[in-house]
Amino acid sequence: MRFAVDPHYGLCPAARCQTPHRKQNTIYKVASAMTEDNNHIDRAVEFLEQTQRMGEQLRTAEDLQRQLLARMIDLKKQKQTDSEEYLQLDQRSKALQAQIDKYRPIYLERLEVIKEVKARKHSSNKLIIN
Repeated sequence: MRFAVDPHYGLCPAARCQTPHRKQNTIYKVASAMTEDNNHIDRAVEFLEQTQRMGEQLRTAEDLQRQLLARMIDLKKQKQTDSEEYLQLDQRSKALQAQIDKYRPIYLERLEVIKEVKARKHSSNKLIIN
C-alpha cells in the first residue's frame, strides 16, 4: 500500500501557503475584493454625479418655470389670457411643473441619503478620535 507524500510535511503553515495553487487562490480573493471595492466606489461616485446633475436640471427647470410664469403674468396684465401664446405657456408651465414635482422628491431623498452618510462618517471619526 502506498501513501501520498505531502511535500510540505513538517513545514510551518506559512510555508504551506506558498504553494502555487494557494497563492493563486489568495491573489484571486484579493483581486476579487479590490474589484468589489472599486465597484462600490464607482457606484457611489456615479450616484453622486447623477444627484448633482439632477439638482442642476431641477434648478434649470425652476428658472424656466419662473420665466414662463412671469410672461404669463405680463399677458394677464394685458388681458390676453385668451391668446394662443398664453395657452401654450400655460400648457408648458403645467408640464414643466409636473416634471419638477416628479423629480424633486427623488432629488431630496438622494440628498438625505448623502447627508446621512456624511453624518455617519463624521460620527465614526469622532468616536475614533475620542
